[in-house]
Amino acid sequence: MVIAIIAILAAILFPVFAQAREKARQTGCLSNMKQIGTATMMYVQDYDERMPAWNRNIVPTVPATTWDVPDNYWDAMLIPYVKNGNPTLRDNSGVWRCPSNPNSSNFRTYGYSQTLMRSGWEVSTVGNAYRAISTPEIESPASTIYVGDSGSGGRLAPPWWFQSHANRGGTNAAAPGRPTPSSGATNASNNQWEWPDLHAGGANYVFTDGHAKWMKDSVAYPPGMSVGRQGATQAAYKACFDYFAATSSERAWCRSRFP
Repeated sequence: MVIAIIAILAAILFPVFAQAREKARQTGCLSNMKQIGTATMMYVQDYDERMPAWNRNIVPTVPATTWDVPDNYWDAMLIPYVKNGNPTLRDNSGVWRCPSNPNSSNFRTYGYSQTLMRSGWEVSTVGNAYRAISTPEIESPASTIYVGDSGSGGRLAPPWWFQSHANRGGTNAAAPGRPTPSSGATNASNNQWEWPDLHAGGANYVFTDGHAKWMKDSVAYPPGMSVGRQGATQAAYKACFDYFAATSSERAWCRSRFP
């Protein structure tokens, strides 16, 4: 009888403990993002109101052999303002590591918005030029996503790409295990890009004004991972307008694609 009671109590309490543990991890991740946001605002003040580029050596575009080194990425440019972990040495610990992400510290757990990374979305579905955007160009800084929870690729795809859905093999299954950088886009264990449901059906994001907050997956990446992508294109473009597009012309382009 005693053993049965203990088993019943364990079955009731273990899920509660797991939820509490994940909530603590989510809070720790959000704290990291707030520090990244503060560091970015300090960087902006020092660099004539210009945000860190995703990679400083491809603004303007140059051959890949001269830019794809750790020292040139956005997180490396913030190290002087954070001094916690060192992404240039593949040490994505401390502020640079989400406690809920299964990646080791050799891999990124926070990604840069691909929409913010490139300009020209209004004339090309993949953008046409890398940029280091200045804050006056951003029409709505408090609602424009800059960095968020991601897999090892360190990028957040535009919502209308449905990248997470593709990365999980066209299913709504959670991405199991550590993301594998060399795996193909249809590998269900691959979540190199955004991870919109990492924290209790949502994810943490930093915005271009420096603040950070949690957002439900269906808000940032409609329809979210609980349902398929079918029929969600207009909602995805609305999310682009609400949270990703930066300039007035980019926002107008997204706005033209939903009622």
